[in-house]
Amino acid sequence: MRARTTLLKRAAASITAAGVALSGAVVLSAAPVQAAERVETPFAYQGSAYGTRVSLGDPNAGGVESGRTAWSVLGCTSMAPILNNNGSNVAKLNANSMIEVGAVDSSTSSYRKPKRKLYGSRSINKVAGLTIGPDDGPRLKFGAFTTTAHAFHNGKRFRAEASFDVLNVDYFDIPESAGPLGDLLDAIDAGDNQLIEQIIAGAGSEGIAIPQVGTIYPAGTAKTPSSRSGATANAYGIRIALENGSQVNIGRAWAKIQPSYPAGVFAGHAYGLEAKLVDGVLGIGRTPYQNLPCIGTDGEWKKNGLLDLPQNENFNAGALRAETFGKPYRDGRAVARARATVADIVLGGGALEIQGVVGQVNVFQNRKGRVVRRNIEGTRIGAIIADGEAQEIPAPGEALEIPGLALIKAGLRQNLGKRGVRVHALRVELLDGTGLVLNIGTAKAKILR
Repeated sequence: MRARTTLLKRAAASITAAGVALSGAVVLSAAPVQAAERVETPFAYQGSAYGTRVSLGDPNAGGVESGRTAWSVLGCTSMAPILNNNGSNVAKLNANSMIEVGAVDSSTSSYRKPKRKLYGSRSINKVAGLTIGPDDGPRLKFGAFTTTAHAFHNGKRFRAEASFDVLNVDYFDIPESAGPLGDLLDAIDAGDNQLIEQIIAGAGSEGIAIPQVGTIYPAGTAKTPSSRSGATANAYGIRIALENGSQVNIGRAWAKIQPSYPAGVFAGHAYGLEAKLVDGVLGIGRTPYQNLPCIGTDGEWKKNGLLDLPQNENFNAGALRAETFGKPYRDGRAVARARATVADIVLGGGALEIQGVVGQVNVFQNRKGRVVRRNIEGTRIGAIIADGEAQEIPAPGEALEIPGLALIKAGLRQNLGKRGVRVHALRVELLDGTGLVLNIGTAKAKILR
């Protein structure tokens, strides 16, 4: 058995799509999120960070996907400082004996340092440790690592930084090997950080294969675009493709900053459908998905469409579309809308067909910044046909049960505080023992101050 420990630090800000270029870690000073009073600022902030996400196959083509662990979200806001934290003890991932993860902690925040004219959004994910491989076989072990995304305005321009830092790399029961793996093990033995960086960069998109385990991609890509209209920082941790066909993404952080309008900022999204199995595992992700940008859409509908859903053994759907709309006015008024449409969906092997599903929400703000109206006007269902017979369409908030086939709930509205609203045009729960639940025609919109 060979086992060595070294220190590997790398900054994902220098990673390129063609390879992995590694440099020193970006050091960021902590944001004064507790010392300053929370106030409205001239900027709009967003962020997200999570520890792990596991998939088996393509979730949009019949595969399954787990939820995000220790997921922290900074929703679109112009307020600072804000700090959100979320933690999780992950251990084995979805009973996957090939991956073991230590405690995970994620945070997202907005901050302000007015004396320095510094405003920003920061997202951080910390994983206490990661072991790849079975308990009685080849294993590669990483110590604690941190993924950080930071987008900010320094009083002159927008900037973005991203980093991925790893401490302590060990390996156990991995035999002598030629190629990238052998070079990596030799570099770990030698404690040569520069050589380790060169080997990882040289592996590029091919990754480094570990026999009886899978392929590890020690760093993903990081894009930190910035312009006069804002900046976005994307930081990625480790991606692992296991021999059993599953893929694990560990360590993800994203942060964004933009100028905000006097009318406030927007938040929301629309998607055609989402399918969940038991225990919250996704059968189909939010498809197609369209977000409502923080600064709106300049009064135009932003659209995303899909002609047909990829083949799925449980259901088929056609002509799906998601749209969002955000219009800020100079006098303080604002309008936010979101709409999702599914023309046709067939479930239960053809026993149930639902046509013309539309979910829509509308939010209106007056000149004084007050949300004066929010509704789900435009939400509708064209037809529900079971075993060839048309069914009475339930009123909003009511349900229709088709014995042995499905429980259908219509117009599920949820007020989001005092400034937003969400609707699922339909929620369908199949009664065939699969535990499959579908949200169809989902729309959400908020105007925030």
